[in-house]
Amino acid sequence: METIFRPLKSDRYFVGFIPSIESDTITATANPGCGAPLEQISKKFNWNQTRIHGAATRVMRFSELAVLQDLEPKLILLPKTDGKKEVTEMIDDLIEAANSIGSEIVNFYTLRFCPREFADN
Repeated sequence: METIFRPLKSDRYFVGFIPSIESDTITATANPGCGAPLEQISKKFNWNQTRIHGAATRVMRFSELAVLQDLEPKLILLPKTDGKKEVTEMIDDLIEAANSIGSEIVNFYTLRFCPREFADN
């Protein structure tokens, strides 16, 4: 599996969705709210909104990720985090799920806010 990090500038309330042409899997936070990134992604790929909303609701209810591998590209939904808890186990589960469905290039659209700048090198 290949992972590519591409920083996106954002204001506090909106980050545009720029799909990776070469990715076969997308990860997203299971926030089914109106205007949320998951809604932007599902509209971009013309996915069934009712199905996506139901899957996201289940992810949040049970606090476990879900894989929708019949979508194109495949979708891995993760529960929302509050930014205060350790997310290492969730990241491990995400990588395991991506590997189990044969993902080659993953477009991460979750765990995306970083409070600092990274060096260019």
